[in-house]
Amino acid sequence: MPKGNRGEISRLSDVAAVVGGALVLALIGYLAWDAARPSSPPAITATVVQFEVRPEGEAVYVPVDVRNVGDRPATAVVLQVSGAEGEAASTVIDYLAGGERARVVVLVEGGAASPAFRVRVRSYQEP
Repeated sequence: MPKGNRGEISRLSDVAAVVGGALVLALIGYLAWDAARPSSPPAITATVVQFEVRPEGEAVYVPVDVRNVGDRPATAVVLQVSGAEGEAASTVIDYLAGGERARVVVLVEGGAASPAFRVRVRSYQEP
């Protein structure tokens, strides 16, 4: 290998080592900061998307926006959607990370296609 290339490779490897070291230090710093800051427990909110409620056969298609406004995740989130005439249906979201949003659709049997549906969070688990 010619002498000129060997010096160039040496400088390139030095630059790569410095960049790699800086990235490792930045990652360690971020992980330490993330571990040290306080985190809030799961806080689940759910709202019916009123403008999209529509009949679907003998049921009513009721879309629901769900959000975990807490920092920690929640599992087995149980939602119950009920109508003005007492009809109800429920669904389960397996996993909702901290800060995550999801849209689920609940089919309510025998419900009237009206915006009178409401949703409640019935339960969730903290992993």
